[in-house]
Amino acid sequence: MDYLAHISWPARQRSWGSTLLWLGLSSLTLFIPLGYGIELIRRTARLGPREVALPPLSSDRLWGYWKEGLVASLLNMALTLPLILAAILSLVLNIFFWGGDNLILRLLSQLCSGLGSVVTFIFLPAILMRMALQPSQVTDLQALWGMVRSDFSSYLPLVIVGMLWQSLTGLGLFFCVVGIFFTNAYYMMAFPFLLGSYLYLQRQRLVEAGLAPEAAFSMDGEESANDLLDRDEDFTFPEVAPKE
Repeated sequence: MDYLAHISWPARQRSWGSTLLWLGLSSLTLFIPLGYGIELIRRTARLGPREVALPPLSSDRLWGYWKEGLVASLLNMALTLPLILAAILSLVLNIFFWGGDNLILRLLSQLCSGLGSVVTFIFLPAILMRMALQPSQVTDLQALWGMVRSDFSSYLPLVIVGMLWQSLTGLGLFFCVVGIFFTNAYYMMAFPFLLGSYLYLQRQRLVEAGLAPEAAFSMDGEESANDLLDRDEDFTFPEVAPKE
């Protein structure tokens, strides 16, 4: 996939400025940007990257975005919870019983913390894509793991790009701190668009492997028409075809 085209796609949309502002402000609610990203994944997987537009960020949709973002965050936290608890326990034991001088406990705490971050980066794309395709079955850990391992060579670049793009959101700290809200908001438009494109390309394989129902890739006519009306006619995304 053309990763540079995916990075620039949000900025080429007609409503990207107002969407960026709304997502930046809604970052204070913690979960709305993540839920918005899930909706963008869903629409891109159904319509394809050439036809999809940024979803509307209207007040009647905010509650739905918040709920989906909350569920995805809780599931991601649950996957890393054992490692987080182990890191905290090692740190506490080291401080209270050895005054912070126990090298083994210090290394164990750092190792568990690092592994927790790795688990987050590996499973977050799968969690977001599962939420977009089958939100009612997102806690099916077997299907979640299947999303990761079924075609790991294609999935791994999503993990690497996610890690790189997420690290770049920290650049907002150089813009009077509040800038991080808007760099993160842009990330929540660009990265979900990439995940949706991945699903669009992989949809036949995912359906055949039983990892997603075929109905998850269909959209009703009214919603599809609204997307087509909203997209920027002056920009055409590079053509892609679903992977056989």
